[in-house]
Amino acid sequence: MLFELENPFASTIIKLCEEERRMVERMLIYAHEAGIFTYEELSFIIIEQIKNVRDLDYFWAERDDERKLLAWIKFRQKYSLAYFESLYHKNHIQVVTIMNEEVYPKNLINTYQPNLVLYCQGNTALMKETSLAVVGSRNMTTYGKGVIEHLLPKLANELVIVSGLARGVDTYAHQLTMQTGKTIAVIGTGLLTAYPYENQQLQAEIAKNHLVISPLPSFTKVQRWQFPYRNLLIAGLSDALLVVEAADKSGSLITANYALQENRAVFAVPGSVLSALSKGTNTLIRYGASPVLEADDILTELKMYLS
Repeated sequence: MLFELENPFASTIIKLCEEERRMVERMLIYAHEAGIFTYEELSFIIIEQIKNVRDLDYFWAERDDERKLLAWIKFRQKYSLAYFESLYHKNHIQVVTIMNEEVYPKNLINTYQPNLVLYCQGNTALMKETSLAVVGSRNMTTYGKGVIEHLLPKLANELVIVSGLARGVDTYAHQLTMQTGKTIAVIGTGLLTAYPYENQQLQAEIAKNHLVISPLPSFTKVQRWQFPYRNLLIAGLSDALLVVEAADKSGSLITANYALQENRAVFAVPGSVLSALSKGTNTLIRYGASPVLEADDILTELKMYLS
C-alpha cells in the first residue's frame, strides 16, 4: 500500500489566497522554462512566495552565481512571461504545478523530489486515475508484441496505461491501448518536440484524445541525459509498472528500479533464458518482481496492493 504524504509545500500554499498562489505559480513556471536552475533553487520561489518578475530578478541576483544570473538575464531578454502564456494557449498546453493540488497527481506527492512543474496536453484528469506503466525494449520482438496483445486489452479496460512513447514496446502499448482505453505518454523532450519523429502523429493523437506529459521546458530538444527525467516521472506517476522485454542494463530496468524505490508494485514478463531481451525481465523476477502470465495477475495483486 502506498503511503500518503503531504505536499512538501503545503504549509506555504495554505497561507496564500488564490490570486497570490497563481502569481507564485507564474513565476515558478517562468523560471522553470529557463532550464538553468536546480530543484532546490526553484523550490525557493514557492517558499519565498516570489510573486512578480522584478522580485524574481532580485532573487536570482542574490544567489551569488554570476553564470546563472547572466543566463537568466539572457533568457529574460529573449522571452517574456507573456510570450510563454501565449505559447501555452496556442498549443493547448496546460501547465500543472505542485501548488495546484486539485490537478496535480497525488501519486507524485509520494515521491522523492516530486516534479514542481508538469507540461500537459490533453485530459489532465487521467493523472489521478489508477494507472499501470508499461515499458520495454525499443527492439520489440515477436514475443514482446504477442505479450502486449495478450495482456493489454483487458488491462486497458480497467487501468490507464502509461508509457514513454519510445520505439518498440512503448509505441505498441500506446497504440493498442487507444483502441479500448486511455493512455498517458510521458516524453523526454519538451512538448513542442516530437521524438522519435515517426511518432509525431501518434503524439498528436494522444494529446488530443488522451494525455501527453513532459517534465521538461517547452523548447527542450532531444538529449540522452534528459531521458531519466521521463523515466522517473513514469515510475512516480503510475501505481505499478510492467516490464515486457528488457536487455540487461536497459533503460526499462532503470525505470523499474525507480519504481521500486518509490514503493510501487513491479511486474515482469518471463521469457526464454536464451533471449537477450528476456534477460532483464528474468533478472527482475529472480530478485522479487511479480511474474505475469495473465492480465489478472496484475489486476488481482494491484487491487490488494492499493487496498
